[in-house]
Amino acid sequence: GCPLLVRIYLRDCFDVTASGVATLAQGCSSLQTIFLQDCRSVCDSGIVALASTTPRALTCLCVRGCGELSDTSLIALSQCVNLKTLDLGRCIKITDAGVIALCKGVRMLENVSLGGCSAISDAAVVALAQYCSRLEWLSVKLCPNISDVSLDALGRNCGHLRSLGLLGCRVTDIGLE
Repeated sequence: GCPLLVRIYLRDCFDVTASGVATLAQGCSSLQTIFLQDCRSVCDSGIVALASTTPRALTCLCVRGCGELSDTSLIALSQCVNLKTLDLGRCIKITDAGVIALCKGVRMLENVSLGGCSAISDAAVVALAQYCSRLEWLSVKLCPNISDVSLDALGRNCGHLRSLGLLGCRVTDIGLE
């Protein structure tokens, strides 16, 4: 293993599986930043192993395009209390329940992408606003179940918010007030 390794980028590594992620986490328990974007063979068991091995170290995780991940991964990640950046873009099996469980455990989140997570609704964004008041950047683009309710919750609770991606959401003039 590489016990001093803190950052690894495995983007588009189509043959990396949950087993590989689990082995990596076991040998590299100091990992802080992990990019697994479009590693389509990674599933929940890899993220569960990663979360249980690096719960205090992990600060940044990108699993964009890892379409096999579900709420099981988010529940496991809820123990990663220092997680600040999380990219779940195009993880289409993620639901509100998983995001809510994550937010209850990980209150330090500052940057979150849920873009293309079509099962996400206002309930997930309301939970982010309620539990993650340090939120600075949020993308919910291409999430058709996001509406003015989300904007209201963010406006009331997220005074640090600097960037908000809403492409394809159901927002109206009322939400922009």
